[in-house]
Amino acid sequence: MSSTAIVLGAPNAPVEPLLRALEARGVVSAVGFDVGSMLERLREATQHRAQVWQGVGAQPARWIEPALERFARLFLEVFAQRALQVRGGESQARGAAGSVLALWSPRTAAHALQLSRWLPNARWLAVVADGTKARASDEAAGFEWAQSWADSVSVAHALASEAGERVFTLRVEDFEAAPERGIDSLAAWLGVEAKPAHVALPARDALRLDGGGLRGFLAHPRAVALMREFGYELPKSAEAALSPAILARRARTLIELGELALAEQELSRAPRTADVLLALGALRAAQGDSDEAAAVHLQALQLDESAGAALRALFDASRPEALALAARARAHSDVLVRSALARWLVRRGLDAEAAEIVAAVEHRAWR
Repeated sequence: MSSTAIVLGAPNAPVEPLLRALEARGVVSAVGFDVGSMLERLREATQHRAQVWQGVGAQPARWIEPALERFARLFLEVFAQRALQVRGGESQARGAAGSVLALWSPRTAAHALQLSRWLPNARWLAVVADGTKARASDEAAGFEWAQSWADSVSVAHALASEAGERVFTLRVEDFEAAPERGIDSLAAWLGVEAKPAHVALPARDALRLDGGGLRGFLAHPRAVALMREFGYELPKSAEAALSPAILARRARTLIELGELALAEQELSRAPRTADVLLALGALRAAQGDSDEAAAVHLQALQLDESAGAALRALFDASRPEALALAARARAHSDVLVRSALARWLVRRGLDAEAAEIVAAVEHRAWR
């Protein structure tokens, strides 16, 4: 069996108390460490060095990815061996020393799928929790929370599909209802024997979305779909019209999911605010109607001159209308708008270093 398990946790899951309970039963030895961020820093250092010597248009050497992959495997093997030795010595006094190293960081999800391919022998513990057990004051906060929760647990869902038996999905609610059974199941999956000890998770705050917060959460299509995927019951929300801003964000999420007809339906009943027009422009672009998308984005700029998403869309699509907006984009406070301007300038024939200066983009990977 693998000596390493990498832990993923939903943002509202009590991962650290859970790991302490597993340590008390001698199932794992937990260490807070983010392998993915370490490898990302190594990659960025290589990119930065290339830019310093070759200019902002430089690309990392082709060897960096396979080198990082080999390094990740070797590092994790040595790290697990040393960490288990150290933690084992520390834990003997407590009578609990897990033979599997559990690596945990809230940032692991960002690199999980790549790490899964690079580390074929590592196992993954995905800890999920009911997304409606949270606090949000209004629709906007509820939708924002739904986005954060869905981004996290969607990685666990994708990992389970890709890595199969190397992933153990643990619902916090199931563990709280029967902790001993949960620990025994996890220990059997890891191939270790749990030591006898009474464990229980500390009581969590009785949080539950309601009112506008719940409406905002339930307006997020991906969060709703993932709640169903993980077997959670969706609470009912009081009937109330969603705000135009939330309708626009809901439509954008549907576009990302490829549900263009549903997005069209949502936007057809929304008032024409700048947010709604931006979503409509994204929909027209997804439908392949670039002229109509540009027209809608220009309408959004008439309602909100600083609409960064509209400017980015026009410059990234190299629309002829972008020329008249170049000065506005150069003075924009959003670096993503200025980066879109820099890319547009390069496509028009300006060299990368000059585009960086003209667009006021700092020395960074803006391309």
